[in-house]
Amino acid sequence: MNFVEQCIQDSLPIWQQCLDSEFLTRLQDGTLSEDCLKGYIVDDSLYLWQYAKVFAWGILHAQDTDALRTFYSFLAFVNEGEGATRVQYLKRYGLTDEQIQHLPQRPQNKAYTDYMLAAAREGIPECMMASLPCTLSYGWIFRRLVERAPAVRDTVYWPLVRDYADDSYDEICR
Repeated sequence: MNFVEQCIQDSLPIWQQCLDSEFLTRLQDGTLSEDCLKGYIVDDSLYLWQYAKVFAWGILHAQDTDALRTFYSFLAFVNEGEGATRVQYLKRYGLTDEQIQHLPQRPQNKAYTDYMLAAAREGIPECMMASLPCTLSYGWIFRRLVERAPAVRDTVYWPLVRDYADDSYDEICR
């Protein structure tokens, strides 16, 4: 088992707890309130802006073209992939990026994005290792959610779930 596989194996109990959380249980059975989803989308927007800065830092400090391309692909993945769906939901709720971009992050999100930005300042490997768990965990959790509750495809939450469950999460991690 390689290092990343070992990290995943060690994280599975935590990821399973996330999968079994009330938020995801309600999302998969279609009982998550629109207000809760709206709050999540706003929080996720604030988080993703900071997450994108981690990759921008990597681009700025890349020492070779391979590293530059890698961080650019991460930034594009966050901005174009997740970002497009996020903007659709904001529009659904009558919100724009401009209206929410100055809101404060939740303390947990701020702590994690601050950690990732600090790791990015330490170097490229540190940046990669700090940001990788987010992408790995979302891919694993949401693929399992779709496996155990395929009816989520027929809910308002499907565009979000589809993005997170997409194989592109594994590809970007590779």
